[in-house]
Amino acid sequence: MNTLYGLPAGAGLRQGSPWVMKVQLAMRCLKIDYDLKQLDMMQVKTRAPEGKVPWLVIDGQTISGSERILRELEKYADGAKFPVPEIGDDAQGILYYRLVEDHLWWIICASKYLGPEAVKMHQAMFPRLPRLICSLFALITEKGMKGRIKKTSLAGLSQEEIVQEARKDILVLSDRLSHSSFIAGNGLSAYDFSVAAHLASILYWSFDNWLADLFREEQIFYQYLDRVADAVGGFEFRS
Repeated sequence: MNTLYGLPAGAGLRQGSPWVMKVQLAMRCLKIDYDLKQLDMMQVKTRAPEGKVPWLVIDGQTISGSERILRELEKYADGAKFPVPEIGDDAQGILYYRLVEDHLWWIICASKYLGPEAVKMHQAMFPRLPRLICSLFALITEKGMKGRIKKTSLAGLSQEEIVQEARKDILVLSDRLSHSSFIAGNGLSAYDFSVAAHLASILYWSFDNWLADLFREEQIFYQYLDRVADAVGGFEFRS
């Protein structure tokens, strides 16, 4: 059996990592069966080939990283292929996919891993760990995340400025989805796996969160997730 490695379910989400959920959507679309192996962060650090999830063991081959996995998946799908955007829509798909993975992702990290939200996140994702250990891990995670965010376009921004960046992303994505059913036109494409997974990680996060509050004001995002879930053959984003 194929094995996909990810984080535990928790905080309202079926999968703690949107990058793993992206792969789950892709495998559902191609009808590739797999077992999900849920690991805590310490196990990920010591066992993951690249120190992070996801990684997939399929037909005896190990593939790391969500994008690399998606590039290889069709080889194992018995002829099934990802839907391809119509001519002219592919560039739009790349644009919004990059917006989500290279910009919105870091806003998600800032909203969940910095300040008091970091402790909430660790307690939700790792409920078996003692509270003190969760708090310690949260401090370590926050320090590391601050260092990573300093290398992104959010570097040096205040909290209010990050909120304004989030509002810009919401405006762009909601406008796109008000004119097309999916992110690269009116048909499902592989770009939707990433966009939907990241939106789900915001909308269905069960704790109070400023970013989730902003996105939840737009019903169009919930409608989009429903369309993606139906298009891949049925998928539940929530735990």
